[in-house]
Amino acid sequence: MSIREEIKQYLDEQEIEVAIYEGCDDAIIGIGRVHTKGTRIVYCYNKLVEIHMEDGDTTRLEAIASVDRNMSNAYIGDTTPLIVDKCFLCCKWDV
Repeated sequence: MSIREEIKQYLDEQEIEVAIYEGCDDAIIGIGRVHTKGTRIVYCYNKLVEIHMEDGDTTRLEAIASVDRNMSNAYIGDTTPLIVDKCFLCCKWDV
């Protein structure tokens, strides 16, 4: 079962509706809640940038600009996904 199918099954069971970025399933790191705002899908910022670079024609800076403009700084309602800047689960960080 894909991560999207697992999330859909969970959300259907809980009768919860959320916004999900198309084509970015590999960047999903979980489902979170925001007090008084409800449930949201949680994404890893670095993975979103990597996904935007997969076409081979997009530079890292272009991918960062795209993620910042179209995802990190976008509001699409109370189900707007959360984006974690420093994801220690799936990214390596120099300390």
